[in-house]
Amino acid sequence: MKEMGCSPDVVTYNSLIDGHGKCGELEEVERLVDDMRRSGCRADVVTYNALINCFCKFERMERAYSYFGDMKREGVKANVVTFSTFVDAFCKEGLVQEAMKLFAQMRVRGMTLNEFTYTCLIDGTCKAGRLDDGIVLLNEMVHQGVPLNVVTYTVLVDGLCKEGKVVEAEDVLRMMEKAGVRANELLYTTLIHGYFMKKNSEKALGLLGEMKNKGLELDVSLYGALIRGLCNVQKLEEAKNLLSKMDESGLKPNYIIYTTMMDAYFKSGKVSEAIALFHKILDSGFQPNVIAYCALIDGLCKAGLVDEALSHFNKMRDLGLDPNVRAYTALVDGLCKNGCLNKAEQLFNEMVGKGMSLDKVVYTALLDAYLKQGNLQDAFALKAKMIDSGLQLDLFCYTCFISGFCNLNMMQEAREVFSEMIGHGIAPDKAVYNCLISKYQKLGNLEEAIRLQNEMERVLPSCTDGDTPSDVHPANHQPPTSTCSDVSRAMSGDTV
Repeated sequence: MKEMGCSPDVVTYNSLIDGHGKCGELEEVERLVDDMRRSGCRADVVTYNALINCFCKFERMERAYSYFGDMKREGVKANVVTFSTFVDAFCKEGLVQEAMKLFAQMRVRGMTLNEFTYTCLIDGTCKAGRLDDGIVLLNEMVHQGVPLNVVTYTVLVDGLCKEGKVVEAEDVLRMMEKAGVRANELLYTTLIHGYFMKKNSEKALGLLGEMKNKGLELDVSLYGALIRGLCNVQKLEEAKNLLSKMDESGLKPNYIIYTTMMDAYFKSGKVSEAIALFHKILDSGFQPNVIAYCALIDGLCKAGLVDEALSHFNKMRDLGLDPNVRAYTALVDGLCKNGCLNKAEQLFNEMVGKGMSLDKVVYTALLDAYLKQGNLQDAFALKAKMIDSGLQLDLFCYTCFISGFCNLNMMQEAREVFSEMIGHGIAPDKAVYNCLISKYQKLGNLEEAIRLQNEMERVLPSCTDGDTPSDVHPANHQPPTSTCSDVSRAMSGDTV
């Protein structure tokens, strides 16, 4: 343009800045601004709004502030678009209070607030858990005559659903319908997912029927929400039928949907179906990601197929995928349960070497394996390492120690751990009591077994004489119903 003797005007520069800015080409944007200034072309409010928008969008807030400062110095008056852009950016950064302050300034300046400004703020307040503020803003929009669009309603429905307030979210849908605003697929998807999260599949499927009656099409996102929801309430056949319908409609399931189904199959004990689905993922041309491999490894380990899990773990690494904590933990746990302690230790040390944040699950798996082997030295060393890392022993960990000592006939030590657990505010459950009672019975100490049985019935009223000692592995525990004070009172004056 310049070569032809034409000088770009502010409108041309604005179009170029906006276009490059939306594509994230921020260096080119800066070059255009420099060129604009050298040519003597004065930036207007549209220029600055485009600049502020692109730098906010790509999280370069300090540069956006800088241009806002230039704007004020050059006497260019900020308008509702300028302030709304910052309101949106603040909300996306989680700085809702700052956004509210800016919103108040807009009112003071007498600006006419539009649906974009309100929607951004409603979205921000809902995501920050300030639902009441979001509803107040919605009511204010209605009072001020600001038109509400489907985006505004969807934002509020999403916020309510995430807080578990699905009934109120549906009320917003009905309010929307009365206002003559047509709900879209996204709003229904959000509400259906909300009902599934509340385990109300009947209501969720009812909304699906309503949606179909209105002529709305099911997309991949909605199929995903439905399949995930049905899997969560153990309705696998319905989920499987939906997956088939999805194929028939020409929509291609994504890896998230396949992984959800595979994980659900594993959890319901349908191991062969889960493995078949993994092969279907491969046949569909998807390269499984870390999440898919983690679900596969976890499911195989829980099914006792540790060799297959280890094979996939190695394949995962061969593909350049870095296993995460869940994959390592599942494999360590599976190896420990299947007596492959050396390999479990190797993987545990790899986790430590990689600086991974180890949780109680992986520590407990290894502790349990050491104690079952009677390896008290390594068990106590691991316990010390666990505490040094900032983790405190929980009911599961203590149960492993008590069970381990009982297996070694070390009842004095088992009772000391029992007392330590209570001293740390952790109430024993039925499995802990049954572990001790069973061992005392086998050792012929019926007096102590009966005393503990009576104590258990006092502090755990749900227990009956029909209860029998059972497997005490942490995975089989139910949350305790007693309190530590109950147990302390029951133990007062007792001796081992």
